[in-house]
Amino acid sequence: MGAGQHRPGHRGALVATRPALFDVVECVGVIEDAVDYARIDGDMPLAARYWRIALAAWECEASMATSGGEGRSRMLDVERVRAKLVRERGAAEERKAQP
Repeated sequence: MGAGQHRPGHRGALVATRPALFDVVECVGVIEDAVDYARIDGDMPLAARYWRIALAAWECEASMATSGGEGRSRMLDVERVRAKLVRERGAAEERKAQP
């Protein structure tokens, strides 16, 4: 596929065709898709970097909550991405420790 083209149904295509209003959920979805592609390519440092970017975006989104229930629901994504980062760090440490 050429530049600017996307697979049908891919979230990147959705973000590229929507009005220019910033939608955190969809943008972070694209970042999380990029994590998958980086992992498939074996580029674990890049995948970890994308997870950190996704985490920062989710933390920002959660910080804008206006009520306790809304804040709690927004924290679910923050906690999910933090857990993935912890797993990635653990796997990286294991790979370093192997002779």
